[in-house]
Amino acid sequence: MFRRAMKQFETLADGAVDLTWSRLRARQVRMFIHGGVDDTGDNWDDWQAQFEDHITISRAYGDLAELAFGLYYRGFVVLWQNNESSLQYLEESFHCYCELNDRFYMALPLAGIGQRLFYVAQTSDQVEVSKGFMQRSLELSREVGDQNEASYTASDLGQVAFSQGQYAEAERYFGEAKANQRERRDMAGLSYSLLEESDCVFLLGEFRQAGALAEEALEITLCSNILQSDQTILAMVGMGCISQDRYRDAERLFKQAMSARGILIVGKIWMFIGLTIIAYHNRNSSKFQQHFQRMIEYVQCFSEHSRRLNQPLWLFAAMAVLHLVLEGKKEWAVELLSRVIHLPQAVNLPMMRWVEKLPLFTRLREQLQAELGQTTYAAAWERGKLLDLDQTAEALLNGFPQSFGNLLSSTHATIQPYPDSLTARELEILNLVAAGLSNRDIADRLVLALGTVKWYITIFSANWASAAAPRPSPAPGSSS
Repeated sequence: MFRRAMKQFETLADGAVDLTWSRLRARQVRMFIHGGVDDTGDNWDDWQAQFEDHITISRAYGDLAELAFGLYYRGFVVLWQNNESSLQYLEESFHCYCELNDRFYMALPLAGIGQRLFYVAQTSDQVEVSKGFMQRSLELSREVGDQNEASYTASDLGQVAFSQGQYAEAERYFGEAKANQRERRDMAGLSYSLLEESDCVFLLGEFRQAGALAEEALEITLCSNILQSDQTILAMVGMGCISQDRYRDAERLFKQAMSARGILIVGKIWMFIGLTIIAYHNRNSSKFQQHFQRMIEYVQCFSEHSRRLNQPLWLFAAMAVLHLVLEGKKEWAVELLSRVIHLPQAVNLPMMRWVEKLPLFTRLREQLQAELGQTTYAAAWERGKLLDLDQTAEALLNGFPQSFGNLLSSTHATIQPYPDSLTARELEILNLVAAGLSNRDIADRLVLALGTVKWYITIFSANWASAAAPRPSPAPGSSS
């Protein structure tokens, strides 16, 4: 109906572009974004251009409310992309709503600012700042009675709390969101909250709970015709099947996901993770390479040069382990798997407990240990724990697996049992420790996650303890 109305208006407007036309077009694009209108594709570049036009027209007509609307959605469509302009648009939108004293809509850009800041956060303090914006948005939404926005923001806060290991707080936020959405019969919002919670719980390795949440979200989308059975929901249900070794069911779901509507890059990555695992399980090397390459492309789109320690990268790293096994590089596979499982608890590093608990990887570890032997396997496992996070991320993104092999070659050549040689990063951290800075101060100074600094300190302590330990005397007649 809306589409027919737009076509009629186009005929009446006869090509003229005024504020009324721009307002209607902007609302139509908003419906595309939120899934309320079936679109032929997800053309984000066109949507950005249309909101840019709406901003220009609103400025020309001096309509502050429409300007605020256009600025918000112009920032929203690039919120999860590598585009720093998102904050600029959201902040200007917020100031416009403040000037209008429109407390109802003021909450929207506040939540968007919080989401963007969380996406680029490198320290715990920065996460707290992002959380503060979202909490203020939630308070505003509650004050004005906007239960719809309050529910979405509560769900986002649940995801933030979950990423910080604050599980009780996360459960409270997710519970608030779902209760509001069930009460108001907001099926679209409920499926969103269920999906976010499912993603978090899956990363923890709680597969049964994650599968139940994703299946409920899928049932809602199918019954209510929401988002055309969104790709991400289908992918998460498929991953739940994989966690139970139900590969045929998983394959059917991932095939549906391939043709379903999807706008989230993380959802597409989960989809190709599932397809890659199935190809590995079926020993179909051509399909494995095809899906693996597509996953690399999405991960590279998601990753920024200045911030590589993100969730999609380490999801991809888990699949890279399977690639190395198929290539016969078994020690490399052990080292990378060890690095993935032993990621430090830090800002923007995902919980990878799902890798440790997934039956596929449990069997793989047993297989590699049997084929390599206990001594070789254990040595590779320990080397993997010492791989530098940033260098490993760089190697994964640049010409894998060759660049990863180059990293290992250089790392093996420089690893010493005693701390006689330190990297530039290690020297930086040690100098700051010697200067009396706390771990948090060091993290802020070097723009590192607090967990990463703690990890370095732990390694230093182990190395110095090893160096200080008494060494056995050489055997008679041997050279020293």
